[in-house]
Amino acid sequence: MRTEKIGGDKLEFDWGSCQYDEAAEIYHKLLSKQLIETDIVESKRIENPDIVALRNELRENLDVLEEADRPEVAKEIDNAVKPEDFFEIAKHLAFDLWSAMFIADYFVEYDIKKEIETPVYGPILNQMAQGENFLVGVLAYLLTKYYDTPEDAFVGFDT
Repeated sequence: MRTEKIGGDKLEFDWGSCQYDEAAEIYHKLLSKQLIETDIVESKRIENPDIVALRNELRENLDVLEEADRPEVAKEIDNAVKPEDFFEIAKHLAFDLWSAMFIADYFVEYDIKKEIETPVYGPILNQMAQGENFLVGVLAYLLTKYYDTPEDAFVGFDT
């Protein structure tokens, strides 16, 4: 697998925390064809995502909420169908975007052919998480490509 470098420039889009800037950059460069998808990843849409298993996985995290908030979020989980529904729930459950991206695994099969190295900043734990920005950007792009998931689904996560 080849590795290239990207990022470090001032960006025109904002996914919330600056720690997601390079993920957003990868996403936008794939959308605009500045990066060629077939050079980077082989992928396909999962035609029948296991929504029940995804709902169950998210239910396991309800204990992070105040007791009073759990029934409302549990109802959201029961009604979730589209990727953006699940990302919204992940925000309620205080996931960061890096850890919420497991949701994509229920909707897309992929094989990375070429990884692009993105810059990392700050303390070592931040740098370790930011090391996932390439994959996050690619998966966000694939969800948009296959499911018309709006970019807003990836905006506003805590870090």
